[in-house]
Amino acid sequence: MHPGLKFCFWILFLAGTSASAQSGIIRGHVIDRESGEALSFALVQLNRQATTTDDEGYFSFSHLKDTLYELSVQYLGYQTLTQSIDLAAGEVWYQKIRLNSDAINLGTVEVTGSNQQIPVSSLGNYWITPDRIQQMPSLGQGDLAQFLTQLPGVITTGDQGGQLYIQGGDPHQNLLIIDGIPVVNAFHSLSAFSVVPADAIQQVTLYGSAYPANFGGRLSSVMDLRLREGASKPLEGMVGVDPLSAQVRLQGRIYARGDQQWTWLVAGREALWPYLKDAIPATYRDALDFKFRDITMKTTWQGENGSKLSFTSLQISDEVPLAANTSVSWQNQGYGMQFRVLPLQSDYLIGGSVGYSDYRLNFLEEGVPRSTGYKQANAQLWFANGHAENRLEYGIALNAIRSDLTFKNYRNITFNRSDNASELAVYGLYDRSWQHWRIEPGLRLHYHASVSYLSLEPRILVQWKPLPQWQWTLAGGRYSQNLVTARSNQDVVHFFQAFITGPEGLLYNNSGETVPYNVQTAWHAGTGLQWQHNGLTLKSEVYLKWFDQLIEINRDKRKVADPDFATEQGLSYGVSLAAEWTNRHWNMGGHYTYAHANRTISGGWLPAIFDRRHQANILLRWSSGDPGWYASIRGQVGSGFPFTRTAGFYPMLNWEDGLFTDVADAGNTIAVLYEKPLFQGRLPDYLRWDVQLGKQWKYSWGGQLDVALSCINVFNRKNIFYFDRIHYQRVDQLPVLPLIVVQFHW
Repeated sequence: MHPGLKFCFWILFLAGTSASAQSGIIRGHVIDRESGEALSFALVQLNRQATTTDDEGYFSFSHLKDTLYELSVQYLGYQTLTQSIDLAAGEVWYQKIRLNSDAINLGTVEVTGSNQQIPVSSLGNYWITPDRIQQMPSLGQGDLAQFLTQLPGVITTGDQGGQLYIQGGDPHQNLLIIDGIPVVNAFHSLSAFSVVPADAIQQVTLYGSAYPANFGGRLSSVMDLRLREGASKPLEGMVGVDPLSAQVRLQGRIYARGDQQWTWLVAGREALWPYLKDAIPATYRDALDFKFRDITMKTTWQGENGSKLSFTSLQISDEVPLAANTSVSWQNQGYGMQFRVLPLQSDYLIGGSVGYSDYRLNFLEEGVPRSTGYKQANAQLWFANGHAENRLEYGIALNAIRSDLTFKNYRNITFNRSDNASELAVYGLYDRSWQHWRIEPGLRLHYHASVSYLSLEPRILVQWKPLPQWQWTLAGGRYSQNLVTARSNQDVVHFFQAFITGPEGLLYNNSGETVPYNVQTAWHAGTGLQWQHNGLTLKSEVYLKWFDQLIEINRDKRKVADPDFATEQGLSYGVSLAAEWTNRHWNMGGHYTYAHANRTISGGWLPAIFDRRHQANILLRWSSGDPGWYASIRGQVGSGFPFTRTAGFYPMLNWEDGLFTDVADAGNTIAVLYEKPLFQGRLPDYLRWDVQLGKQWKYSWGGQLDVALSCINVFNRKNIFYFDRIHYQRVDQLPVLPLIVVQFHW
C-alpha cells in the first residue's frame, strides 16, 4: 500500500472511533406515515436552528444543552408536525417522525418538486423521482433513459444501439451505482430502456459534472440510483403492460415490531416483442426487434434507532438479432449490501456498501465472434458528523476489477486481453453553510495500483444566496479513470460494449512520445445562476470539461507489434438556459443548450461523433386533479451530428499470407476511403414530438388504475440514425408509434 494512503487509512479509522456525546443530540428520520418511504430534503427546525433531511430522510442536531426544544417538520404536500422535546444532559434523542399527507390536492406541484424541499443545482445536478419520470410521454411505460434525454446537456445518438452522452462525456465515463452495485452498461440495446424499471426506483441523483469527493473513478458524471425499500403494509404493488413490455412490482413487510421492521421488494420487466412481433406491422419489425429481461430483488431491515441493513440482487439480460448471421447478447448480474449505523452515544453516522457486478457480452458478426467480460467488486466505508449546515464526511473505497476482451479489427488483427486491476481511495469533504454562503471543499486520493499511479483530486463547491430567490454556484474538480472501452469514438452505433482496464505498458501520444502515466484524467469547472419565485424557476449554466488524457483502443492497428492503445485529448464546453413554471394543474418547462465536444482524433482537433451544437427541449403537462385526466406534450430539436464523407471504396487485402496472398480472390471485402480531415459533414437536424393522454381512477379500498394513450414521433419525422455506406442504405430512427399503457396499483 502507498505510504500516504496507509497514513490516511489509520487516521480515518481513529477519527471514526473518537466521537463522544458530551452534549445532547436530537436526530431522527422523516417518513411518510402511510407508505413508510423516506421524505428527502424536508425542512426541520429546532428553535432557531434549521436543517434539511438527507436523501434517506435523516436529520441531526448536535452539541445541544439540556433544555426544552420545539421541533417542527415541514414537507410540501404533508401536514406540518410540531412537538416539544425536554432534552436531558448528554441525552441522545431519536424518533421516526411520520407525516400525514395533506388533504389538499396539489396536483403536479407535488411530483415536480418545491423550492423548499427539492434541491435544484445550477450545475447539471438533478434529483429524479419515479413521479417525475412518469410525467412525460414515453415509449411504453415511463423509463429513466427517456427522462434523462430531456435534461440540458444530455443527448443520445439513437433509439437502438445509441448511447447517452452527459455534458460532453463519453458513455463509459458515466458512473452508474445501483444500491452500491457498479453497473457498466446502464441501458438496453433499445436505448429507450434502462436496466431498472422506473417503478422500482426510489430516487436517482445525477451529477452531470463537478461531482463531490465521495464519488470517483469516472471522468464525466455520476448516477446514484436508490431502489425502493419495500413497504410498511403486508403487500402492495403494481402491474403494467404496453405493446413493448410488461412489468410488475411487489413489495411488502415480513416482520414489524414498533419502529423495527423487515421489508422486501421484487420487481421484474420483460420485453413482449418476441411474442407479438408477428402481429405487428412490418414497418416496426426491424426497428423494434429486441428481447430483454430485468429482475430486481431487495430486502431491508430497519432498526428502532434508525440503523439499516439491505441486500440487493440484479439480473439483467439483453438480446438483439441485428441481421443475417449477426446478433448481440449480454448479461449482467449484480449483488450488493448496504448499511447505515447510528451509534447510540455518538453524533456520528456510519455507513458503507459492498457490491459485485459480472458483465458478459457476446457479439456475432458475419460468423466472426467477439466477446468481452467485466467483473468488479467494490467496498466503501464512510463516517459523517454534523448536520446539513455543518457536516464532515470522510471514507475509504476499494475496487477489484477483472476484464477480458477478444475481437478482430477491420484489418483482421486479433486482440486478446485479460487484465486485473485494483484501486484504493480515501476522501474527505466538509459542507459548511452560514448566512448567504455555502462552501463544500473536498479531497480524494485515488490510487490506481495496477499502473502505480496516485491521483490527487481536489473538489470544490461554492454557493452564494444573496436573496431568497437568487442563487449563484461555482464548482470544479479533478477526476481520474482506469476504465477503457474497446469501441471507437468514430462509431455511431455501439452494440459491442467492451470494457477493459487501462494498459500497464508504455503509452504514446500523437507525437510519438511516451506519456507519464497510464490513467485517463480530466478537470471540470462550471458556474450557474438560478432564480425562483412563485413556482417559476429560471436557470443559466456554463460548464467546461478538459480531458487532458484519454485512452482509446488502437482501431488502426496494422501489425501485431503495434500498440493496442492510443492516447488523445478532449475539450467539452457549453452553456444552457432553462425555465420551468409550476402550479396546481400545469407544469411547463424547457431549455436550450449550445455546446462543443472536441477530441484530438488523428493528431488534430476534430468534433466528436456526439458533438451536437444546438439542442432544445420543451415539456408541457396538464392535470385535472388526482385522480382525473392528464395530458402531456414533449418536443425535442437538435442540430445534426458530425460525420465523415466518403471519398471512395477499395478492396481490402490483409496480406496475412505474405507473398502467397491470393490477390485475385481477395477482393470480396470492400473498405471505405474517408475524406480528410474527418468529421467535416453534418447530418440533418433532429426533431421529434411526443404526446400523451391518460386518466386515473382511484378506488376506496386503495387501488388505482391508470390508462394512457401515447404517440411517439407524432408527425412521423424521418430522423436519420446512420447511413450504411457499403450497401448505400439510410437507416432512420423510430417512425410514428402509437401505444396504449395500462398500469394498476394497489
